[in-house]
Amino acid sequence: MPPCFLPAQSHAQEQQAELTLFARGHYKGANYSVAGASQSMRIPFTVRSVQIPEGVAWELCSGNTFSGCKEFSKSDPSMVMARGSVRP
Repeated sequence: MPPCFLPAQSHAQEQQAELTLFARGHYKGANYSVAGASQSMRIPFTVRSVQIPEGVAWELCSGNTFSGCKEFSKSDPSMVMARGSVRP
């Protein structure tokens, strides 16, 4: 029986799941991008906006171990959230 190959995930698909956190509203200022689940994030600013690709949902959590989470299914240009942890 010939080997079974699964299609590799394309670079575009990998980027699709990435979110970007911004220090200022309306996606401005210092930013920090995350491509997968991350605990105990040490970003040097309070998150004031978040950019999420269409069709992807993320949990942004105030706690370092996925506690105090809020789900975001679209970008938010105006918010205030302490850094903590994130996961798709």
